[in-house]
Amino acid sequence: MIPGDPSCTDVLILCGGRGTRLQSVAADKPKPMVEVDNRPFLDLLIDHAATFGFRRFVLLAGHHAEAIASHYETPRDGLAIEVSVEPQAMGTGGAVRHAQPLIQSDPFLVLNGDSFCRVDLTALLHYHFQLEDALAIIALAPKKEAADYGGVTVDEAGRILRFDEKNPEAASGLVNAGLYVFNCGVLDRIPAGRTISLETEVFPALAGQGLYGFTTDSELYDIGTPERLDRARRELKI
Repeated sequence: MIPGDPSCTDVLILCGGRGTRLQSVAADKPKPMVEVDNRPFLDLLIDHAATFGFRRFVLLAGHHAEAIASHYETPRDGLAIEVSVEPQAMGTGGAVRHAQPLIQSDPFLVLNGDSFCRVDLTALLHYHFQLEDALAIIALAPKKEAADYGGVTVDEAGRILRFDEKNPEAASGLVNAGLYVFNCGVLDRIPAGRTISLETEVFPALAGQGLYGFTTDSELYDIGTPERLDRARRELKI
């Protein structure tokens, strides 16, 4: 493997959320399978990564996993897509840990399946290789709704020092954009077989210990509510 080569770097996409606030729109669909730009939102995420040369994807499915598996069972030119199915809801951290046997690269990318930010994923990956002590990178976008997202405090070197969920106004004006680079060593810090959150448990434990932020000016979209889904449908064209 050539360091920093997207074609040799796995992309994991978190697809297990139930989308409770989207039930009026999504019905029984997994949240990432809701249509945006006349196709599943998940297709947009995969296509965006593929434009940077990423070729291998692992979809971390849970709620209605069969809908995701069925949609991606037909081969796609040049892409390898596998599905990891949680035995029960395990949280974002638990889903990544459960998929460990399918991960073939070190480092690897992780994307939230219900948000999109037009980040240069090659630059994100290369940034990881520039930092000798980096365990993980989080892409950081300008915050729009601090109360919903909280904030992140970074130092001059880009190290993430803390997450300001309770007092977002004290933070840097940046929020987690839902795109990550992980060293495989991070997996050893996630307990196997239990429910655990990347956002509220794993990342805070890594703050100040090799967790860095990659700042982007790109707009952050998510489809977590009907109102935000409507905005994504109006504005997102890949």
